[in-house]
Amino acid sequence: MECQPYPSGSELFHAFWHTLVAGKNQTGVNEAPADFADVFAVLLDEATGRSPSIPGQTYPKRRLTLEQLGRREPAKLFRNMQVAFANATRARRFGVTEKKHIGLFPRGSKQGDVISVPPESHIPFLIRECSGGHGYVLVGECYVHGIMKGEAFQLLETPAQEIVLY
Repeated sequence: MECQPYPSGSELFHAFWHTLVAGKNQTGVNEAPADFADVFAVLLDEATGRSPSIPGQTYPKRRLTLEQLGRREPAKLFRNMQVAFANATRARRFGVTEKKHIGLFPRGSKQGDVISVPPESHIPFLIRECSGGHGYVLVGECYVHGIMKGEAFQLLETPAQEIVLY
């Protein structure tokens, strides 16, 4: 996948693991802890047999191993990450936008759907143009790494426009 450098300027590894948990912890309310990166690094390395597995992959000074994920504190972190992953990916699928942002999109998403971020919102929505071009249908909300904190408005190439939903 040709995503390096990542469009928002972050490392691909950071964008990847943040996307897989939609930037949230196990409660779905707070930001994902940086320690989740350590668990993802272990799992990716074990799955691929490579180290690092993804450009920009980082490791803590005390690198976790797969065996350690069964021990008390690492196991709790691993379980929390699993819950965050399950919550983030429920009824969503991983995808890459035309501009190379990675994200989680509604299961019914299709190529050609449009990402729209309403003014004053931090949540992007996926919309689909109606046949005949007379409005849009809401497909659902999505997580797109690099546009979740208002960055979408800095990336605008066209002025904001009114969209009619059906």
